[in-house]
Parts: sequence; C-alpha cells; structure tokens
Amino acid sequence: MMICFHILKGISKVFESKNEYKIESSDVWYEERKDFSKNSLGTGRVKHTEKEDMKFCREKEK
Repeated sequence: MMICFHILKGISKVFESKNEYKIESSDVWYEERKDFSKNSLGTGRVKHTEKEDMKFCREKEK
C-alpha cells in the first residue's frame, strides 16, 4: 500500500508543477500474460517493436 502512495505522490508533483514534461513513447511493448498461475512464474512475455507511437484510449461520449 505504501508503494501506491509514493507513486501517486510522484504523479501529483508532475501535475502540480509549472515545468513542462514530455511523455515519450517506448520503443517496445509487451503482451500481457495469459496465465497468471504459479506455473508461469519466470515466463518471458512476447516483445513487440512499437510502430505507431502513442495511442490514447478514450471512452466514447454517450
């Protein structure tokens, strides 16, 4: 729980700051695991090269 607090505190500093921050896309992305059981611990995830820069998911307005 303490980790979440520190993450939120760090994120809030970005929004409260008057400095500009640039969010850059990663060169790679990874597929999520399909199996979260103990059997798949240590299993690598499938790596992909990013080809489309950033995409933002937004819920359609009703």
